[in-house]
Parts: sequence; structure tokens; C-alpha cells
Amino acid sequence: MTLSAGPGLTWASDKYNQTYFGVTSEQSARSGLPAYSAGSGLNQLRFSINGVYRIATRWNVGASMSFAWLRGDATDSPITEKTSQVTYGLFANYLF
Repeated sequence: MTLSAGPGLTWASDKYNQTYFGVTSEQSARSGLPAYSAGSGLNQLRFSINGVYRIATRWNVGASMSFAWLRGDATDSPITEKTSQVTYGLFANYLF
């Protein structure tokens, strides 16, 4: 059994943030949202918990859960509805 947990962060370029969180003047005219220019910076903080259990010589099963919070320009964007997210999953893998 392997357990792991820890923090993480994502630093995003202005191009990335503008693509996912920015609103151009053209998009603003079509959507009614205010124009917004997103710059680079700290984009996300997260904390993850993972567990993996070897059930046979070549097979593992596991679970993962991550809690994430948007930061910086991503939180101020008119597109952003929620600033936090929980992601989870179950998996199995085969070792070659």
C-alpha cells in the first residue's frame, strides 16, 4: 500500500489565462459579459490525496482525490462561476 498527500500549485502564462478566463471585446459584445484581460500569475492552489494498493504482482488499484482553488486573475474573471473544485477517481493499472 502506498499513500501520498501534498500541496501543488499552477502558474499560468498570460496567454493561457486569457484563453481560459479572458473575455475579448468581440466576445463581450456577443455574450454581454464585460471585457476582461487576464494576466499571468498563480492560477490554482490544490491539495491531493492518493492511495495505491498492489493486488497482484503486476496489478495495482487506487484512488485519488484533489481539492483545488482558483487564484489570481482566474478568480476575478466574469466567466468564473465557482472558485473551488473537488476531483476524484478510481483506477486500476497493469505494470509491464
